[in-house]
Amino acid sequence: MICIVLGLGFVWWYFAGAGGSSTVKFTPQDLAAMQDAGKQLTYQGNGGNPTVINGMGRPLLIMARPLPPDPDGVFSIGSLTVIRAGPAMVRVQATAAGKPMFVFRQRTWGRLKDAPSFTIARRIVHEKPLATQLAVTDAQLAQLAKIVATPPLKGAYLSALPVEDAEMTTAATAWAAYQTALASKDPKQVEPATSDMLKTMHGIGDVALARANKEYAASDEAIGQVLTPLQITAYHQGKTISAP
Repeated sequence: MICIVLGLGFVWWYFAGAGGSSTVKFTPQDLAAMQDAGKQLTYQGNGGNPTVINGMGRPLLIMARPLPPDPDGVFSIGSLTVIRAGPAMVRVQATAAGKPMFVFRQRTWGRLKDAPSFTIARRIVHEKPLATQLAVTDAQLAQLAKIVATPPLKGAYLSALPVEDAEMTTAATAWAAYQTALASKDPKQVEPATSDMLKTMHGIGDVALARANKEYAASDEAIGQVLTPLQITAYHQGKTISAP
């Protein structure tokens, strides 16, 4: 009985105090300690996940800094050999003939960007209701289909840079010289051969990137010659154009 009475008393006491307010008083020393702890919260850099480090008994909040970009050089990624040089990331692939094949890609995303007009043209080609909404003629549709299918880097090759055959030959020559120097294990040969190879790949990447951007600009201009200003405005405003 005593246990039951004590239990009921505890339940009554618990719920009787629920929802009530209470006042907590801090001493000047408590407030000073809280302010001092707040001053120790230090933020460094941008982005990243905060990491709490307990040093000297005081909290320290550090925001992780973005990692620096990878330096130029030759790297192994799994079974692949990759060259990072300037704006290009070059993948070296073996072939059945025993000669390496080079695939040049943009090193970081965002170097190549579709113009807004290219997105409009792509949607019109692949979305019949949109073409109807903008009163796109069959002739316009045929022209837009050709534009969005070229250049190749907008299609199957995604981020691949357009490199010509002569540039591929230059890349293969520089790579062969680099391999020969590595085989010699002579630092006096390896260092200059590595430098020359990276410089060659860098130069090819610069030219290819400029060529790609030129092709993007040409596509943008061509789309502007196919679509009328009225159709482009209607697209942005979500309006329908009455067919003639």
